[in-house]
This record gives sequence, C-alpha cells and structure tokens, in this order.
Amino acid sequence: MSARFNAPKRVVRILTASLPRDTKRALLRAERGTDRDIAVPLGVRVAWIDRSSREIDYFTLYGAIIDRHFPCDVADAAVLDVGAHKGYFAIRSLADGARRVDSYEPASQNLTSLRRSAEGHDRWRVFPHAVGAEAGTVSLHLAAGSWGHSVHTPVGGESVGTEIVEMVSLSDALAAISEAGDPVVAKINVEGAAGSMILGTAPGDWYAVRLLWADVEVNDPVGLPEIVEHLAGCGLRHERTDGQRNLFVRP
Repeated sequence: MSARFNAPKRVVRILTASLPRDTKRALLRAERGTDRDIAVPLGVRVAWIDRSSREIDYFTLYGAIIDRHFPCDVADAAVLDVGAHKGYFAIRSLADGARRVDSYEPASQNLTSLRRSAEGHDRWRVFPHAVGAEAGTVSLHLAAGSWGHSVHTPVGGESVGTEIVEMVSLSDALAAISEAGDPVVAKINVEGAAGSMILGTAPGDWYAVRLLWADVEVNDPVGLPEIVEHLAGCGLRHERTDGQRNLFVRP
C-alpha cells in the first residue's frame, strides 16, 4: 500500500535524478507496469527487471540507483557482492568506477538475469554459490519474492521451495577478491545468514577490506553486537546503522 501511495514521489525522483534519459525512460516503464522484461541501461551494462518478479525487482533497482542503498565510494576498488540478487549493486559499482566485481548469488531465479547482465564483461565475475562460514552443500529456502531467498526460513513466511546449492566460505571469497592487491569494498546481503559467515572469518581474511556493508536481518541467529565485536577484532569499526544495513570501516 505504501509503495503505491508514494508512486508520484518516485516518479518525481526519477525525473529529477542525475541519470541518462534512456535509464529514466526504462524506470518509468517499470513504474507504470508491463508484461515484458525491462532492460534498464546503467553505464556500459544493462540491469534486467523480470516480468515474473517486476515489482520486487523494480523496488530493489530503485533502491540501488535512486535511494543509493549501501552508499560507498568504490572508485578504483574491487567489490565483493555477496547476495548479488540480479546484479544491481554490481552494475552501479562498475558505473561508479569499480575496478572489478565478484558477485555471489545461488538462486537460479536470479542467476539468469545476473549472468545476462554480466555476460562478456571481463571485470565482472559471477559465482553461482551461497557464501557461509564453511564450504559445502546447503539447502536454499526460496521465498515468494526474488530478494528473500535464504539458507534460513525466509522472513515473513514459509519458503515456497528449496534448491540444493554449493556454498563457499567467506574467507575464500575474500581471498579471491583480494588476490590482485586492490582495496576491497564488500557488501553482504544474505537474508539472515550474515552473522555466521562473518564469525567464521579470521582477522587476516579482511586485510584488504576498507569498507563493509552488512545487512543483519531479524532472522539472523547471530546478533549485531557479536558481529560488531568480531569485526572490531578484524580492524573494522562499526560506523553506523541504516535500517538493517550496517556500515563498517577501517580507520
């Protein structure tokens, strides 16, 4: 209800945003509604809003490029995008000057669009994996909405199915993005599984990370105080909380 009520405000913000005209036109098509996939050009990449999940995809993309969720300076940084959804944060990062991006997304529903956007880009790697404390095989609980898939029961209801997916450790994902020696910006948005993967890391895993955004959901078995304490021991200070999104920086 609130999303529909605020529609005129969204339209005004799109029209007044510092975005190319073709990007604005695509966003306005999504706002009005359509039964087709929508290609939203963002720099040299295209973000896809799928007709089967148009509303959630649109609000997620709107949050990434209009509300600027997970705001950070990624210029000349390597970006680790854990819980990449359909690649909206990754595309924004590349448009903002990131040297390269590693995206991790296990849900097949999202992977098709993510790979579609990343195809042919030599600085954007897509990994069809969940990320956790340890490598292995896990059941991914699927939510009705494309942004809610989790290794835990999704927030707000029962899962609508499961997929068996491969999991890599956060330590290994950090090592892979850090191997070229660039400063690292990381974003973790994994619907309740951020705490366990973060607590499974060692201080040395974070040596290249200058900034981390971690989304800590209400269904995360690990509380924010434990995460803050652990990351402080890894050299990352809790800077602020924005809703469920938490910013950590290296002083």
